[in-house]
Order: sequence, then structure tokens, then C-alpha cells
Amino acid sequence: MKKFIGCSILLVISLLTFNCSKNYDALYLEAMDLKNQGKYTEAREVFEKAAVKKETPEVYKEIANFYIEYSKDYNKAEDYLQKSLKLNPNYPNSIHNMGLVYLKKYEKSVENNEINNEYLKTSEQWFTKNINLNPDFGLSYAEYGMVLFYNKKNNDAVLKIKTGIEKGANKSYAHLLLGKIYFNGYQDYNLALENFNIAYNDFGKDPFLLKMMALTNKKLNHINDARTYYHKYIKSLEDSGLPEEMIKKAREDESKLISG
Repeated sequence: MKKFIGCSILLVISLLTFNCSKNYDALYLEAMDLKNQGKYTEAREVFEKAAVKKETPEVYKEIANFYIEYSKDYNKAEDYLQKSLKLNPNYPNSIHNMGLVYLKKYEKSVENNEINNEYLKTSEQWFTKNINLNPDFGLSYAEYGMVLFYNKKNNDAVLKIKTGIEKGANKSYAHLLLGKIYFNGYQDYNLALENFNIAYNDFGKDPFLLKMMALTNKKLNHINDARTYYHKYIKSLEDSGLPEEMIKKAREDESKLISG
């Protein structure tokens, strides 16, 4: 028995030592693999271990991405992006993501009925900076389009996003943004749905997209399709591990948003 316990302890120590002995590159690749599997919290933890081994603009940008996309902690995301830019002030991805952080802060201020236009101005400054430094960074054009949209310049917004597509921005994501503009800005629900359908090819599990597809089909009186996408929206919330109260509210809102 003692021999078994001794062997178990040695095994644990060996595993811990192996993990500690991993260098920056090994940890970074492990974290990226976890991220690609959708294990975002685990990925962040491994990225943080990599940052202890070596501070790089890339690893801090990846940690910031977690706080932007998944935990919605934009202040924490900004802290990590500042660390990234301290190491490389001209790192395109972190300059772009600073614009995205302030765009998200603006959207959150609108949701909370505490509109802060300074966030929108700061977002525009960061996107403009990245476009000036990196004229072929398509995603900055696309996100800048949303700044124009919030400034009620719908036509300019659409043109800017289309420029982003020409410059290599992710096509599906850009069409998601266009769908949002056609839905909220023009109230052209046919064009909105056309763009959302393109986005669905790559973002078929994205909760925001699924909800927008449900609402757009409702506007077009495609009630069965609206229910289908709304049920997919609820499933995506469940799969994301979000708080039960948020999922419960989504279920309660179905009759109001879709059937009502």
C-alpha cells in the first residue's frame, strides 16, 4: 500500500514538473488548441502561464480577446491590450482591439441607457490609427463601419464594411455587421436576412446571430423559421455555459419576441 501511495505521489510530481517545464511556445500552442476546441476559460489559463514564461504582444492580445468576447470584461481587456502595446506600440491586432474594446463599451453604455459618446470617439481614433498604419487590415474597416452606423451614417457604414471585405476582413463576420445595419438602420429585413444567411455559414452557433435571424424572420412573418432560430439561440446560450437566469429570461422572452 505504501509503495502504491509512493508511486502515485511520484506520478503527480512528474506531471506537475512536466507542465512547469513547458516553454512559452509549447504553452502558447496548447492554449491555441484549447481555444479552437471552444474551451475558452482553459485557454485563457494556459495563455496566462505562457505569459509568465515570456511576455509577448501576442499572448497579451489573446488574453484580452477572452475578456472581450467571452467574459465581456472590457476594462480587463484594455489592461491586457495596454501590456501588449507597451511591448510593441505598433502591433496591429492590439491597436484594432483597442478600437473594438471602446466600441463594445459604447454599445454597453447604450444598453444601460447611459450613452457615452466619448467611447465612440475613442473607438474611431483607434480604428483610424490602425488603418493609417496598416492600410490592408480589413477588419478595422469593417468595425469602423459600425462606428459610422452609430453616428447615423448608414450609407457610409455599408461602404466602409464592403471596403473591409475587399481588404480581406472575414466575409461572414462582415456580413453579420451588414445584416445588423440593414435590420436596425434601414429596416430592410430582406437584405438583413440575406446577409445573416451568409454569416450563418461560419457563425451558425453565435447567439447574437441566431437571435437576429429569429427576429428578422419574425419581421418577415416567417414564424416557423423564427421559432427554429430562436430555439437554436437558446441552445447556444446553454452550450456557452451562461448563467441559468439569462437562459431562463431568453425562454420567457420567446412568446413576446416571436409569437407576440
